[in-house]
Amino acid sequence: MIGGENIYKLPFQNGSGETVPAFGVILVSGTVTITGYGPILNAAKPEAGANPAYFINGGQDVANGEIGYCANPSQPVFARFTSGTPANGELWGPDDSFDIQLDKEGFQIIGAPANNRVLVVAQSAITSNDTVGVLLSIPGYSWSTTNANLELLSWKSDEVVLWDGERWVKRRALQGTPPSIAASGESADTTYNIYAFWDTTTDAVKIETGTAAEPVITDGICTKSGDKTRRFMGIARTNATPAWEDTVTKRYISNYYIQLKKEVIATVNTGGTADTDIISVVDIDFGEWFIWLNYHSRVTNSTVTTMPTATLKRAAASEAIAYGLTLTEGGTDIVTAYDIGLSLSWTGQARDVGGSSGKVDFKVTHAGLTTIQAGTFKGAVMM
Repeated sequence: MIGGENIYKLPFQNGSGETVPAFGVILVSGTVTITGYGPILNAAKPEAGANPAYFINGGQDVANGEIGYCANPSQPVFARFTSGTPANGELWGPDDSFDIQLDKEGFQIIGAPANNRVLVVAQSAITSNDTVGVLLSIPGYSWSTTNANLELLSWKSDEVVLWDGERWVKRRALQGTPPSIAASGESADTTYNIYAFWDTTTDAVKIETGTAAEPVITDGICTKSGDKTRRFMGIARTNATPAWEDTVTKRYISNYYIQLKKEVIATVNTGGTADTDIISVVDIDFGEWFIWLNYHSRVTNSTVTTMPTATLKRAAASEAIAYGLTLTEGGTDIVTAYDIGLSLSWTGQARDVGGSSGKVDFKVTHAGLTTIQAGTFKGAVMM
């Protein structure tokens, strides 16, 4: 009985060959037709690695071949354990036993144990109503500017599901001033993981930065390592001011759940062979983003006898790898002008976060040139 309602009311026949103990977990292996009942669940003993179609027996032992009544654990029910001490939020499940055990798949503990039983809910039910309707943005949904604040704004809705210490709860993020982080309190030129959490002091959703470790998957939801109350929302990077930046040459805000296509544009007008930073994109340590780029320039040189070259590449930290197309051609004629066009597509995933290395720079190298006449760089990034 929970809340005055008997939820252990689904009939089953015990086909396990053993007695199913009160509040023991059963594995549903199909149905069996019983005279006077019709088709009912056929119960087996849970096995290691079995598909977790688990139900939980009611408060009476059920001998082999007898009929008992069980509950669907998509709602909170009591389950039996015989060793260890279940703690709120832990994952327990059966393993060749009718009892639940620590670190096995099946259920999340949502109550305090007593008399060798504890309140649980099925893992599959934990995130069934998961909602993320908000995204990280410069205030005003502006995607070509810098700002002192980074905000959590509504997009599909103003809701986000957060862990309150006992269960996953749907919260409204925008009941007043949008949750924000001031860049003035963060380090310059630094990439941060951004987490949303429920502040019990103010009873409001807030966001905070972190660089200590990669996020992890907890109950099917991406959270801060070691703290499931902090839900991972995305990545953001400060510039040298420091300020939060999301411009056509520096895409420094990446959302994990709601990704948007943002334009990238730059102009190159320089000579020589040195690398020139064209576009910078915040690096990530969880999830991925995708960029596609096109570069065109007209180059001139009246002194070389071979075709000039241009290479579009990316460089992250100390690594530099050539991508796209490099144009070369031997010959003896004097080169006076060439049009060069390059393209690149690349998926950014799981690299450095934190400090000055927490970004990816896309560059172009020209060799054998004295003048690059108004090279243009256009494309988009999904992040």
